[in-house]
Amino acid sequence: MDKEILKETGLQEGEITVYLALLKLKDSTATQITQYTGLHRSHIYDLIEKLREKGLVSFVIKNNVKYFRASSPTRILDYIKEKEVKIEKILPELISLSKEKEEEIRVEIYKGKEGIKTILNDLLKKGEDYILFGHLKFEEILPIYIEQFVRLADKKKIKERAILEKGIKIIQTKRHEYKHISKEYLFPNANIVYGNKVAIVIWQKPYYVLLIENKDLAQSYKTHFNLLWKIAK
Repeated sequence: MDKEILKETGLQEGEITVYLALLKLKDSTATQITQYTGLHRSHIYDLIEKLREKGLVSFVIKNNVKYFRASSPTRILDYIKEKEVKIEKILPELISLSKEKEEEIRVEIYKGKEGIKTILNDLLKKGEDYILFGHLKFEEILPIYIEQFVRLADKKKIKERAILEKGIKIIQTKRHEYKHISKEYLFPNANIVYGNKVAIVIWQKPYYVLLIENKDLAQSYKTHFNLLWKIAK
């Protein structure tokens, strides 16, 4: 008998030993089980009680003596099914916890001009207000697309707040707020924050975009932006 298979059902070594003994001995007293298994009598009672709780052992009384008997092996399948039912009840909660952990942070990398478009298209799809700061080269690299982007942003009534390097001008949206600040306060890349997403655009060819989805990170970028906003003009 491969006891390892029975262990996978959740039965302990001692429980398996007693259950298999009862299958062979049929109705047996604790003393008989002790003699057959070699286990201590007090330990036998503990194991029998655990097996009874699982529905794998019952008892009858004959002439004031308690005899234990093993339930049909098919009861093991019933026991496993009962465990499955219990797990199914809490499965939605477990799945929810799993999703929360999976969605805690998500990182994607995009390459090239099309990668930049992908991020900006996602911004438009979300339809949320956004903030923008850092070194901006969108109009230089994607002049036609940016004009289309601005029109669509205006149509969707998306509000833009941006902190720009002094001397830099960009196409303004209808719902916009812009301020300027000295170059040394800004990153050499562009940072776009919308919802729980932070898009970091690296201008080194062939151009890269690092998109990070994380609530805490997005909030930290928003806090940094607001600090710069106070000193920008």
